[in-house]
Amino acid sequence: MVLRFLALNVLSWLLLLANVHAASIIWTNTVFRTNIESDGITNFTDAWVFELGTFVTLPTDTEEFIPTEENRSEWAAHWVRLDTSTYSTVVGLNFYTNNTNLESNAAPFVVGARAYVWGYSSTSANAEWILLTDEDWLYPEVIDTNGVPSIETTNFDLRFNSDSIAITGSLDPGGRGPETEDGGDSTAILMQSAPSSGNTGPGDRSFTDWLQQNFSLLELSDPLISGPLADPDGNGLSNLIEYAFFFDSRNGSLTQSESTLPNTGVALARDSSDPSIVNASFIKPFNTTDLEYTFQVSSDAVTWTDIDAASLSRISISSPFAGAETVTLRDIKQIPGLETVGLVRVRVTLVNGSATPVIAFTP
Repeated sequence: MVLRFLALNVLSWLLLLANVHAASIIWTNTVFRTNIESDGITNFTDAWVFELGTFVTLPTDTEEFIPTEENRSEWAAHWVRLDTSTYSTVVGLNFYTNNTNLESNAAPFVVGARAYVWGYSSTSANAEWILLTDEDWLYPEVIDTNGVPSIETTNFDLRFNSDSIAITGSLDPGGRGPETEDGGDSTAILMQSAPSSGNTGPGDRSFTDWLQQNFSLLELSDPLISGPLADPDGNGLSNLIEYAFFFDSRNGSLTQSESTLPNTGVALARDSSDPSIVNASFIKPFNTTDLEYTFQVSSDAVTWTDIDAASLSRISISSPFAGAETVTLRDIKQIPGLETVGLVRVRVTLVNGSATPVIAFTP
């Protein structure tokens, strides 16, 4: 049987926070160098993706989790991404780079936590990987103990030096050393990847991954705590809704767990370029594998209809912060029947393979 619960509040107005503070992090590698895969021949291509993040210790772990070659099959379950960059070969630059904002020191990005960069050629089991870190790659303080926000930029640079290490793959396999930085030698190999050896990469996430990051082994065995429609923190939102819309799963908060931005489920807001236009939007995790989202509209809060095919062209996707996507349905008054009164919600479906899908609705 498909289980449902009614929306707590089908209409919410978008709240904007003023003076949101963030620490700036620039992460990149030396340009104009050669980066090759494990066969020693194939160069990294534009299909490569690099993620900045860190590893967390799960409630089911018996000790602190530190990534090693021996536990690489467990990396994906312990990985929390802060930012993503695609690799670029344009004009021989051969680099990944991005400037991201760390908006708070909420776990796992606490002050002094070790940063890692995970590069991969694909998320399949036969991918190539490289996992990088450095003793100086530590997440900075966003706001100090006196309440003063950070104004400094933190750099996580990958260069020919002895402080950076590759946990899988290798750095400077040709042994060129630090002097290569100034030598302009484009044949110098900076990174060489290694086979993933059948392990799944970090790109896609599932409800199971989310549960393992948030619940203990005992809690995972109790469907009243970790089931998709359970509400263990008592905030009126099921685990499925908290997973699907970036709510914090453990403290009853109605704030997105990876951002200082408020989370209201579906938000209605007037368009910044034309106040007569009303847009509907929601925030979701990036790269989930088992969720389906559908905008629904109603004029009476009783009968709900999936938006018509013509309205699909008005859906856009943007990235409000690392690891998330904002999905926006623009100008809802143009949808037939919603010219004067428009109610919008999102149906989210958890697809469990052969199991009956679980359905819930946004607050």
